[in-house]
Amino acid sequence: MNRHKHIFSFIFTVVSVPLVLAVQELCSDIQYSLKNYLIILLIISIAGISAWIEYGQYKSEKEIEEKEKVEKQNERAKMVLSQIVQLIDRKAGNIRDNTYELVITTKEWPYFYGAHKYLHEVCENLKFTVAKIIKAENDYVDVSLIYKYYGEEEWKWLAGKSGVSGAVNLNEFINDSETLYNYILSHKDESPIFCNDKSKSKIYKWGRRDNLFGGKGSFYVMPITFSNNQEALVEAVLLISTYGVNFIALNSTKEEENEFRRILAYEVVPYYVSIIQSELGALYMRHNIDRIKRVLLEDK
Repeated sequence: MNRHKHIFSFIFTVVSVPLVLAVQELCSDIQYSLKNYLIILLIISIAGISAWIEYGQYKSEKEIEEKEKVEKQNERAKMVLSQIVQLIDRKAGNIRDNTYELVITTKEWPYFYGAHKYLHEVCENLKFTVAKIIKAENDYVDVSLIYKYYGEEEWKWLAGKSGVSGAVNLNEFINDSETLYNYILSHKDESPIFCNDKSKSKIYKWGRRDNLFGGKGSFYVMPITFSNNQEALVEAVLLISTYGVNFIALNSTKEEENEFRRILAYEVVPYYVSIIQSELGALYMRHNIDRIKRVLLEDK
């Protein structure tokens, strides 16, 4: 349909010029006023029909563009939903594995599954999701998650080690004012921070993998907090980083960059953040298990 309109527009433009010349030749000098009226009418008609054709083309292209946008959103939604369902299945599987011998390890108690291990699986799942969205191999994407309990000083790894070289001490790395972790913890009001070209970032300190790819890559970082109505209990930092590939092409427009930022911020990351927050809560309760008061409730 759209192609036919372009063809019609081309034919109409080519034919319109001879029509004007024909009117001039067919009308004699005696019919001067009639000739002028016909030419003016013909020009107005040509302009009107051309405008109608162009509007039709614009409307058709806009409809196709909106349809493609909705289809892509639906595809991403289905993919994210599928990944989230996989995580739920994994958690059920972890619990199911403990139903045979009914033996619970110290790390799994009292939830009958390993919260640390499950959080690592959540980050791996997010890594695969981002890789699919940007059409890159999984090895070029990394998802890191660090956390600490409020009132304590020690930060710990839960998954990934983005931006860190070798056996660098995590707490020393975070205290380095040149690192992204230090910046995001000091500027939480700016989160989430999106950077498509981290080679030009002034707040990202290159790590070993960055050096391997000449700094080519992107990052998306945000703090996560688990709290109750009275106080914050656990804080964490989620970092999505790519190596050798970018979220989108470096020559993309600002609108395209903002669109991808929106996709991460509203269509992908929030679902994983919800799971991470609930598991941080599980870690907090286990961390304070000796302080938990056990109350026996009688069945009624």
